[in-house]
Amino acid sequence: MIKTYTPPEFRASLKTLSSNIQDGVMVPWHAVQTASLKTICQPLLLRNSIAPLKTSLQTHWTAILEYLQRCHDFGVDAILFQTTLEEGPDSGAESILEDLAASSNELCSGSEDLIRQLDTSMECLAALTPQLSDLLRGSSRYVKTNEKFPKTAAFLGSPLDGFASLAATQAGLTEIRNSLCMLHQFWIVASKMCHSLMESNACIPLEHAQQLGETWKGYQQEILSAKVSITKSLDAVVIEPDIPTIFRRQQRRRGSSKSETSLPASPSMQPRRMSSLEDEEFPKGCWRFSFGERKRGSR
Repeated sequence: MIKTYTPPEFRASLKTLSSNIQDGVMVPWHAVQTASLKTICQPLLLRNSIAPLKTSLQTHWTAILEYLQRCHDFGVDAILFQTTLEEGPDSGAESILEDLAASSNELCSGSEDLIRQLDTSMECLAALTPQLSDLLRGSSRYVKTNEKFPKTAAFLGSPLDGFASLAATQAGLTEIRNSLCMLHQFWIVASKMCHSLMESNACIPLEHAQQLGETWKGYQQEILSAKVSITKSLDAVVIEPDIPTIFRRQQRRRGSSKSETSLPASPSMQPRRMSSLEDEEFPKGCWRFSFGERKRGSR
């Protein structure tokens, strides 16, 4: 007798996986980077610090795409199993079923690998959280003491937004892990079902093959849609957050101060007054907070 199993919902797990990668992680993580870059004078240092996490995410999203392609290939074989068995009991359906059983085992172990990879990304973010929190707290202290400069506060952004985005990124990774665990449970059941069909002494009932094939016909488009969404998120990993041009200009000026100190003082070498957003000058405290004060007499 062939045992019947009820696997977790594959389609729902797939949708939550792709949506959490894009909206649950990539969108808030981009906001965290932007908020942090506004508060420091050496953005390259921050970019170097977060590079391991970006590499981890890029590797993980790539692995998920490859995994989904293997799910799609399983579906192709499941549909082929249905059509082959419909042609007759001696049409070679048993060899296709053996391939399905082997593939289900590989996908089951592959989902475990994805969960372990995600744990690595979560550890990277946890290691970065104290540094990012310090930057966001520094921005919070500045904005609170300079509320009379609304355009400066608007430029820095709400510190609560930065903290909320950081928390959202952490929550998004947790939700992705939950989706991967659900997919793992799905493939445990799918593997048992395939092996139950193989171990049956009787002929494989056609209705079982038809149910399997029709189910996977419905999954194929969902898999392709998820791959498109995750591919966009993979591309987004390498996109560097941008900050206003005026801020980048001031950063470059501060970065060139070392070469300025080796030159004789002259009127042409005097730093120009900083322009501002919408022609309003930023308060000096903003640039002091972001870049540190220039030591007097260091020319």
